[in-house]
Amino acid sequence: MNDEGIKNRVKRYPERASYNLEDLRSILSRNFVCTVSFVDEGVPYAIPMMFANRGETIYLHGSMESRIYSVMRSSQLIAISLMELNGIVLASEIKNNSVNYVSALIFGRPVEVEDIAEKLQTFRMLTAKIAPGRWEDSIKPSVDDLDGVFVFSVKPETFSMKMRTGPPHDPSQSGIWSGVIPILHSYGNAGEDAPEYIKSLYGKYLFR
Repeated sequence: MNDEGIKNRVKRYPERASYNLEDLRSILSRNFVCTVSFVDEGVPYAIPMMFANRGETIYLHGSMESRIYSVMRSSQLIAISLMELNGIVLASEIKNNSVNYVSALIFGRPVEVEDIAEKLQTFRMLTAKIAPGRWEDSIKPSVDDLDGVFVFSVKPETFSMKMRTGPPHDPSQSGIWSGVIPILHSYGNAGEDAPEYIKSLYGKYLFR
């Protein structure tokens, strides 16, 4: 992928970086919310958005009345970021506190999806990602519905990932406890009246 002119290389702790396409596909497949950053009339914006993906290609959707629609139609370069927080790392010395995480920063140019069937497939992919089984048990968007929203695909021009795992860096011999507090992201209980395919999600981890 071409990264000419884009500073995507990880400089601090470069040993934690990855530029592997399979790693990118993996974090995209586990998540459905990202942050989309862009500049409009000289002002920077960062907007959380839901997304679907096919491999490394990201699909974003939203209202045609939103600011980001005109920005994306201009095909300007945007940045898409994701982060999974997996643990709080507590060291005996405050300066060595940290977090365990996996993150990705992706640069690409949006391409508008106008084909109705492809738009519909985007919503199918997103629904299957957030709640498997829900697509079959829901009212599908009509052609009018699909005409009223935008869908853009973004293929990465370049990307970088960074991750931290393991215990704290703790050279102190103070005897103060240090370690990792795990953070687990899982589906909760939606209630007894929820359908079985929703109940079956209870307790399942999103990032594992």
